[in-house]
Amino acid sequence: MKIIYRDLAAPAIADVHAEYGSVMLSQGDRFCTCIVRKLFSCKGPWIGKGFCPIDRERGQGYNVFGTPDSRKVLLPMDTYIGGSNVVNGAAYILDYRKRNRGAVCWLRGELRVLSENLLLGMGTFGPWNPRWAKLRRTIPFLLYRTGPAEPQT
Repeated sequence: MKIIYRDLAAPAIADVHAEYGSVMLSQGDRFCTCIVRKLFSCKGPWIGKGFCPIDRERGQGYNVFGTPDSRKVLLPMDTYIGGSNVVNGAAYILDYRKRNRGAVCWLRGELRVLSENLLLGMGTFGPWNPRWAKLRRTIPFLLYRTGPAEPQT
């Protein structure tokens, strides 16, 4: 996945103004894939994300858990264009630190464009300090556009 991700471009903040369904991709082996999927479903099944621009340089977003008929919008995030933790170059960053507490503050997502309606994401879970980067786990996921984002308060 990193080879594909490396060659993709970051979207502009304005281009990621929608809600997306999600697919957790393989984590390399069945055991790791099972563990990561269990962790990501602790608030119910993870079914997507939504994003809204604030201005040209920053935005905000959220995660959607549950089912399409019984949705919970949780884990808000700040978004901006910044340096990738996974490969060289820029990415659309999903930053959970200021809006959440607990272990989710160690999660940082980033997105690059596969096509107009598909985004390839790489989550990194672990310490933000570059000296501890070897402790981070990379978590690939796919987002597909499903409709407009919900208004954020």
